[in-house]
Amino acid sequence: MVEQNTTTIGKESPLTIGIIGFGPKGLYGLEQLLAHIANSGTTTPIAIHLFNRTGYFGSGDIYRQDQPKYLIMNYANHKINFNTINEPKVPHLVIDNYVQWLSINQEKPKSKICNLFSSRATVGKYLSHCFNELCRHLPNNVKLTTHVQTITNIHRYKNGYILKSSENESQLSNINFHKLLITTGHYSYQTGMASQQKRMTGFINFVYPVHKQLGDISPHSKVAIKGMGLTFIDTALSLTEGRGGVFNELPNGCLKYIPSGKEPQKIYPFSRTGLPMVPRKGDQDILVISPEVIKSILNPGSIIRPCSFEETILPKIKQLFHIAYYTTMLNENGLELVLEEDFSKIEEQVENFHLQHPNLPKFSWEYIENPFNNFPYPTHEYNSYYHRHLIKEAELGLKKSPLMSAVSTWRQISPIFNQIYSFGGLDAPSQQLFDSYYFGLFNRLAYGPPLLNAKKILALQKVGIIDLTFAKNSKCNFETDSQSHVLKQPHKKEIVQYLINATIPRAIGIKNQKGLFNNMLEGGIIRNYTNNTNGCYSPGYIDLDIQGSPYSKDGEVNKDIAFYGTPTEGITFDNDTLSRERNNFAASWAKNIITEIKLKQDSPKKIKTNEVF
Repeated sequence: MVEQNTTTIGKESPLTIGIIGFGPKGLYGLEQLLAHIANSGTTTPIAIHLFNRTGYFGSGDIYRQDQPKYLIMNYANHKINFNTINEPKVPHLVIDNYVQWLSINQEKPKSKICNLFSSRATVGKYLSHCFNELCRHLPNNVKLTTHVQTITNIHRYKNGYILKSSENESQLSNINFHKLLITTGHYSYQTGMASQQKRMTGFINFVYPVHKQLGDISPHSKVAIKGMGLTFIDTALSLTEGRGGVFNELPNGCLKYIPSGKEPQKIYPFSRTGLPMVPRKGDQDILVISPEVIKSILNPGSIIRPCSFEETILPKIKQLFHIAYYTTMLNENGLELVLEEDFSKIEEQVENFHLQHPNLPKFSWEYIENPFNNFPYPTHEYNSYYHRHLIKEAELGLKKSPLMSAVSTWRQISPIFNQIYSFGGLDAPSQQLFDSYYFGLFNRLAYGPPLLNAKKILALQKVGIIDLTFAKNSKCNFETDSQSHVLKQPHKKEIVQYLINATIPRAIGIKNQKGLFNNMLEGGIIRNYTNNTNGCYSPGYIDLDIQGSPYSKDGEVNKDIAFYGTPTEGITFDNDTLSRERNNFAASWAKNIITEIKLKQDSPKKIKTNEVF
């Protein structure tokens, strides 16, 4: 039975479970829990409460269905699948993978849509469909209740926990929760605006939902955008296409933007590097290097943890990028790169190849890492040229572009690196360096926007709306006298009316943030993680054990609570929003609950099924 904020939710239940944050990870956690309950044979009455900031249960804020259709995924359709390889399964539950579901709903052949990129709203409809199907297959002993509330604190109470919310604390005050799964997304790490920022006219600290956050920006104004990643692209498209502008495809495949007249006059993006993300097509799963070759070079089992990233891991990553680059380049010239255990033998092949093909570009890690390294203040024209270059390479695809082959290698390496990185696999200086620099680098290289969106950004440059003059090494200050933001470089400046923060908050420094995690930290339910190997690195991650349960301030593991998804960042690596298998702490959490029920029921005390907890 599913209920929504009913008046009966305060009644005592032998086992009351809460899932806080109900986007995709919360949805996956519920599926795992229901599967274990249904297959356990337990008849214990179980109350499950789902908490989400909005009414989009299953999809969460990222995939909410009211988003405009131009906000699209950077994840190809064939990668999306609610179903898991894990056992057990919810009995009689049959849910199509995303491509099958989309094919039926859009009446299009699967072959025509599998490599495309859907709108986030469409993916949200699929996730909502999955949630509704789960609700139709609840075990008889389960009662499910949804709450549109933001949980702000968790207190210990008797043998369980009391939750507090920012909306209606009295409603939750008489519910004693025994088990909790916390799957809140990046919003949990969003800091409140400083008092100075609150006084800034035209400052926007968070862009989602775009229709609400960006709707008051005046036409013909000048806008600075901090950050040049995926959120910047969403912001730029919301201020142009979202205001009635149209992108038309030209015969050469390029796009031409037709303004509506409601756009800003100028959009000035800026970031530390000034570099755009590398775009990609839907063929992102082509394997340039076999998994066996990758594991022969980067094998977690052969690495002594904790290790130095730059001394132990990075040289191996460079080798794999090098191999992918020349595998494609030699193939394009009718040759084959012969892989040798001795990497110097591979380098000899490459050297001989370039003697025969001196005009072909050599692999350069330095160029891949930072093509603007020698340009502290690259011009708009140079920036735009690099954008066009990346689009051209992405159009060639992984089979024809050595550059795209090289950067795609990180997507293959990432799951292996997760095994090395997680739970203190890097020493303190290395983890700090990776988190602050290499995380962003590999994200820019491997998880960029769909090619279509990169072409749209280029089209906006061509009509003069997006200006890259201040892209690198710029600062934006607020002048109280003029109530304007001033974008500055040493020899130039530009006054803008709006400053938009298009960076995504990460799980760093929870002690400086407001909300649930900071309150849990102050209450001693969780503690900060500290890496003390070869130094001291205490970034503010939540300290977790290998099953995702938190350490309290006293160092005890709390098995009543588990974290899953974004809150585990820094302890684990790359918690892909839609991945079912990566760092799946929900499975062990659900299994542990059923194990505990059985242990108590089988104990010599002969506890009844309605008195388990």
